[in-house]
Amino acid sequence: MTGKETVDRPVRRTRLAPAERRASILAAATEVFGRVGYQKAKMSDVAAAVGVTEPVVFQNFGTKAGLYVAVIERAGEHAREAFARRTWHGTGVRGALEDILSPEHIEAMHTGSGHGVLFADAMSLIADPEIGAAARQAVGVLSEALTEMVSEGIRTGELRADLDSEVASWSILSLMASYYFRVAVMPDRAGLQQGISDLVLRALAGEDRDGAAAVG
Repeated sequence: MTGKETVDRPVRRTRLAPAERRASILAAATEVFGRVGYQKAKMSDVAAAVGVTEPVVFQNFGTKAGLYVAVIERAGEHAREAFARRTWHGTGVRGALEDILSPEHIEAMHTGSGHGVLFADAMSLIADPEIGAAARQAVGVLSEALTEMVSEGIRTGELRADLDSEVASWSILSLMASYYFRVAVMPDRAGLQQGISDLVLRALAGEDRDGAAAVG
């Protein structure tokens, strides 16, 4: 046989298992919702990012709100796992909190499709019963993770013994959630943010400005 023989064959797509398909849609939706927000996001954009048709997305999540709720719930679990991992790296609770409250980490959370971006968007839609319930649940998951972390810090002596773990948890979340307020109005945000984070850490640990245990 002479010459070049070619055979046109249809391109076969790999068929994903239902759980893998759902995970791929969630990942794409997280990027889309994080980039443009719930109101401007289109299911067609999510479908295109995954390489499927819109009906496939609807078959998996029912509605746009249903997909958004799944994204928020997933973000809450991922953030909880990320918080927990920080205590496994030999830094202890104090080191984990320093990392969580660092300006760099807070900035990263509120950039792109970070958890802070998604949660802030969800909070703007809190009046919607379905979305509001998901947002409260996701933040509640984070609060529980931080409460456990603070309790561990109290047990190990890294944090002050008279702390209320739940109050401390919500104070940390409140600082993180007020990021956009600081962006809008705070002068010298980088310097002041570090100062605020240091102040919160010293208060949690019961230390003075030099790192020694506060007296009184």
